[in-house]
Amino acid sequence: MIFKVGAAVLLFLVTLEYCSSLWFQSDEPLHSRPPKGGVVLKSWKGLPYKIPMKSGEIKRQTADGQIIVNHSYEIDQFMRRVTLPREVSSDNYLAFLGCSFAFGFGVRDEETIPSQIQKNLMKIKVYNYGVSGAGPIDVLFRLKSIEPAELPEKKGVFLYFFFKDQMKRLFHHPEFVANSDGMNVVYSKDAKGEWTFTGFYKFINPYRTWFYQKFIHSSFYRLVAPVLSQPAYEEEDWRQLVDVILAMKKEVVRLNGKFVFVIWPYIELDSKLVEILRENQVDVLDYSHLDIFKLTNQKVYIPGDGHPTPAAAAVMGKQIAADLPSVISLP
Repeated sequence: MIFKVGAAVLLFLVTLEYCSSLWFQSDEPLHSRPPKGGVVLKSWKGLPYKIPMKSGEIKRQTADGQIIVNHSYEIDQFMRRVTLPREVSSDNYLAFLGCSFAFGFGVRDEETIPSQIQKNLMKIKVYNYGVSGAGPIDVLFRLKSIEPAELPEKKGVFLYFFFKDQMKRLFHHPEFVANSDGMNVVYSKDAKGEWTFTGFYKFINPYRTWFYQKFIHSSFYRLVAPVLSQPAYEEEDWRQLVDVILAMKKEVVRLNGKFVFVIWPYIELDSKLVEILRENQVDVLDYSHLDIFKLTNQKVYIPGDGHPTPAAAAVMGKQIAADLPSVISLP
């Protein structure tokens, strides 16, 4: 009896989700629907959401009031975080792509990984195109929005900074959906094989979003999180990621640049990913086996936050600057 009731409830929720998703898709454009709080997400240069439009401050504290992060950041006229030192003149650029790890959430402008690379490569102009919360396809659309005039240097290199949470964003892991209130951008391929904006996850899957929010923030999930929070990925999943990476590489060629895939240290990573990348002629800097905990005296992540510390950024900046010439020619 209990099984039948549970099955009936599940069928009812699935039917509601399917019907509501059809209704939303046949109504006004999904990205024009404001989330809670009345904030309308408008497109910017082809992106279906806003990136930081102006300089500001980031402050985060614990429940008892202890300050974890408190710093300002500066954004330039092309919506890039400022990289220091500024006074660099070059015919070549090095542009950093990725999420908050690339953007430098939790550290000052001069402490970000791009700024640390700039200190070690003063003959190349370094730019920071990182966007907090971005997944692989978000990065692709960020690339699509870049115009050649933003890069006055003649040629350059784009580095895409990858760590495993990028896969959660690509495949809409329940944690990512719950912690973003379902405002995760969904993309699909059109008839020409091009990635296009479909809508926001919570409007396409409203009941699943509701369930994820309840489940992820439950006491039960805290018990099973060590297993469920790090899903196993198959070769098919890695190939879907590489498909997006190849689309990024195509956009980089449009900007007269070369592309390098950079893997964050000390993560359990299927070697199949690197194999597939190299099979598709993608240059890789693989730091998955780099013992960054030893190199930073265990100070890798900001306590209570999870983003890289200034010490970790300094190690990565120096390491990437030293290793980059081994995979790609630099002036």
